[in-house]
Amino acid sequence: IRQGNVCLMRLDQFSVDCEGWKAYYAGGHMPNDTVGKVYSTLMAFNEDSTIQTVILDLTCNQGGDECALQAILSLMTGDCSLEGIDTLTGETFREMIAVDRNMDGVINEKDPAVSWNLHFGLITSNQSFSCANLLAALCRTQGIPICGQQSGGGSCNLQYLALADGLCIQMSSRHKMTVDNGVDIDGGVQVDLASTDATEILSWFHQHSTP
Repeated sequence: IRQGNVCLMRLDQFSVDCEGWKAYYAGGHMPNDTVGKVYSTLMAFNEDSTIQTVILDLTCNQGGDECALQAILSLMTGDCSLEGIDTLTGETFREMIAVDRNMDGVINEKDPAVSWNLHFGLITSNQSFSCANLLAALCRTQGIPICGQQSGGGSCNLQYLALADGLCIQMSSRHKMTVDNGVDIDGGVQVDLASTDATEILSWFHQHSTP
């Protein structure tokens, strides 16, 4: 969706097509998963000098693959480190990964050089949960503006269990993601502008988007 020099990109989930990326690096086409869509869209927008601001719409995003989140965060900001705490022991942890930001199949010094002539922003709602909540929290630490409603929260990794009768269940684990050296985001991330009016939000982004 485009209005003037602002484009809205809707992300309803975070997904990674692992087999698709293997095929891409073997000479095939880029996968149409979340990471592939974001990269291709940013490349197209970056080549269009009339587009200045890209807003990620996470209003219907209830989470997904953490690796997809890290790749998108890296593409946007160059940083993809995550932190968290073990709620049973109190021990903290940090996750660091390297992202092939230019998608050439090699992790090297060319990746940090990737940059966009674009400003970024987010729109969240009370349905923006789990990884969507985490992306909002991480973007806030990078100074990226957020509009909409406070995100829906959720900060624990998932774990899968099998019961004695063979039933498999999914539940929150003891590992909780945090930001800024321990700040709890389980209750959601506040917005810079609380509004559900599209015209008001777009106008606000025109004034406050961060490069």
